[in-house]
Parts: sequence; C-alpha cells; structure tokens
Amino acid sequence: METAPQVDPYRAEAFTLLERNITAVVERERRLITGEEGRLHNELPDGLKFPTARLTKLLNQAVSDAIAHHQFLQRGDDDLISPPAVTFEQKKMLVESSLASAAGGMEQANLLKAGALELITRDYKAQVEATRRDDRMALALTAPTSFGYYWGRIALGFEGALEFSNNLIKRAVTAAEESLMNSGKWVGTVAEYTLSLSASGEVFLPREVDTVLFTSFDGDPRPVHDRYAEYMRGGGGIKTTSNVGRSGFSDLGHEVDPADGKTKRKYFVGVPTEGIPTVVRYLAKRRFVPHASDTENMYLDNFAAVEQMALSILTQGKLGNFEAAKKLLADQVAQNFFKSQIWSPRKINSLR
Repeated sequence: METAPQVDPYRAEAFTLLERNITAVVERERRLITGEEGRLHNELPDGLKFPTARLTKLLNQAVSDAIAHHQFLQRGDDDLISPPAVTFEQKKMLVESSLASAAGGMEQANLLKAGALELITRDYKAQVEATRRDDRMALALTAPTSFGYYWGRIALGFEGALEFSNNLIKRAVTAAEESLMNSGKWVGTVAEYTLSLSASGEVFLPREVDTVLFTSFDGDPRPVHDRYAEYMRGGGGIKTTSNVGRSGFSDLGHEVDPADGKTKRKYFVGVPTEGIPTVVRYLAKRRFVPHASDTENMYLDNFAAVEQMALSILTQGKLGNFEAAKKLLADQVAQNFFKSQIWSPRKINSLR
C-alpha cells in the first residue's frame, strides 16, 4: 500500500516567506508610482494588489465612458459647448465600478457608475452654464440696438435662464420681433433708405424692404406707382430704359437678385436727368428678415416690448405677455407723436 508523500514543513514555510517578500517589494514599488495609476494604487482599497498595467487599461476605459456620456448630454443641447476635462474623481469611481463588476459585485458596481455619471453631468452643466453666462454678459455690453444685446440681456434676466440654450433664446427673440412687427405699425416698421443713381433702370432694394411708401429725388417728392399702374388707362405703361416716363418708382414685385440669390423687392426707378447722379431717398415699410449676426440692429427699438414677448414664448405664457408688449410699442408711438407735436412749427408759434 502506497503512502502519501510527506510535505516538508520547512520548504512550505520557505515558499511562504518568499511570496511575502516578493509581494512586499512589488507593493513598495507600486506605492512609489506617480501619476493617476500611482494615486489609484494608494487610494483604492487593496489598490496595491492590482497590476499597474491593469489600472492603466481601466483608466483609459473610464475616459472613454466619460466622453460617451458627454456626447449623450450634448445631444440634448444645441449650443455645442465644449465639455470639461474628465476629472480624476470621475475616473476613479468608474475604475472602482469596473473592479467591483469583475469581482461579481454588480449592485456595488452599478451604484459606483451611477455616482460617476452624476458627477460628470454636474460638471458638464456647470461648464455649460458658465460659458453661457460669460457669452451673454459680453453681449449685454454691446450696442443697445443690436440683436446680440437684446438676446444676451433677455437670456440673463429671468430665473432659470441659464438652463435655456443660446440658440433657443435667439429663436425666441427672433419669433418675438417678427410677431410684434406683424401685429401693427410701430416705431421701426417704417424706415428711410438712400441710394444714388445716375441712370434709370431696375433696382433691387434691401431684403427687409417690403414696399416703398414715399420717395424724393434730391429733395423733390416723386410718385410711387404700384404694379397695376402700368396696365391702367392713363398710366405710364411698361417702364423701360427707353420708356422712363415721369421720374419716380414703379413696383415690379419680388424677384431673385442674381447678385446674391436672395428674393427682394424690385422697382424700376426713373431719374429726372440721365448722367447726373441723383440722391434718392425713400421711406419704406419693412418686412421681417431674420438677423444673420449679433451685430445687426433690431427692427424694433423697444427692449421692454421684445423682452415681454420673448419671455412669453420661452415660458409658454408664465412670464411675459403679448398684449403688454403691444402696449409698450403703442406707448412708444404715442410718445414719439407727442414729441413731434411739441416741436412742430405751429406749436412753437402758439407758445410765443
């Protein structure tokens, strides 16, 4: 009958001592490692037991997970603001989650990952709001008649404003101004323009010109004919460079300007004397054209009215009021009329 081999107790003890000494040397070296791997070795529970190469791999995976979450957050925000850098605290929690998952502790792993994603979301939102605040404060210091000044100030002026994207605020201000312009005749819906001509011909006017109301050539008022005038008995007929008729404006409707491919109002302008530059001034009703840049001037020079309307759009009527906005515009019209009456020659003579 064979007997089991005898284990040399001294030999087993020797291997145990060797293993302990080797482990001590390895852990001492890991404790001295710098960088994020070194911090993980020293800060994680049993961090000295994990190979450095494994921690490096887990750190890279943590960065990938954080970037993926940043991209997920960006899909819900149309400002496309650059996310903040991934912090060590976030990476550490994601590494801990991976280690817990590998050890079979799925509940602990899920809790750690949820905490890491919460930190990433918090830091991302803080970065977005700080960037929005800086951008809007800078715009609030620009020209007070500009589109950027309007939306920048409105985007700072109510509770929770930083939660709204810049593009959403811009769209609300754009919609507010367009709605108000279409709701009545206000200060800013009519404007004066100037051009210089030395020959009769077809002219494309600026995009925001809807229709010409009055015109003068070198200070002399001239007629403005609508499209029907060319076809009416006693009218001037079809205006061409060889059939100018009386000098003035003749409406040709809307056409695409070949110079920029934009649809604009087109007029035939007949000048009184060919070859001599004529200063043409015309008063025109304006139509709304969305602002292409923050530096463009608003059509309506009434911040309070536009703010009321924009807030109503943004908050679905909880803040701001359309009727209040129109009243502000009506008060502005009345005030301008009052000023014109005070300083009219008739009024000045009556005060003497």
